[in-house]
Amino acid sequence: YLCHGRARGFSRRAYTQIHWPQIWSEDSYSYLVAKKLGLRFVYCDSASVLYRSPQTLNDHVRQSVRFLRTKSTLARFFAPREITKAYAIPLTIFAAEALAGFFVNPLKSAAYLAIYGYCQLRALKVNRNSDAHLWDTSASTKTLNPKPSELI
Repeated sequence: YLCHGRARGFSRRAYTQIHWPQIWSEDSYSYLVAKKLGLRFVYCDSASVLYRSPQTLNDHVRQSVRFLRTKSTLARFFAPREITKAYAIPLTIFAAEALAGFFVNPLKSAAYLAIYGYCQLRALKVNRNSDAHLWDTSASTKTLNPKPSELI
């Protein structure tokens, strides 16, 4: 759940052994390769990263389509079982969080489900052999305005 493209750090051993193909899901790729090479993955809770989520629906859709296409992109390099295991969220955790979110804010939950469904449809329409355009960053996330307390 913790290996994502916002920030990662690699040991010398890891970055000299991992060779990235030209794909946009290099965060997931590096995680799966590291596991295959027997390298450990650890979370560093003292690290601080400034990140801004997409601020427009269009940017959110672009990001979501990239995320949804990740598994099919990784299928070129890893067995389906490895990918499924890496992305699996236990049903009890998923159901508990989904229900809690729905009861806290049913309108936002319904809107999220509608947007997610739309993103799923868009991901199906993406040309499976054309990953290049998905490297584009979301324009609305280019400017970060951190609070002074976040700069520590």
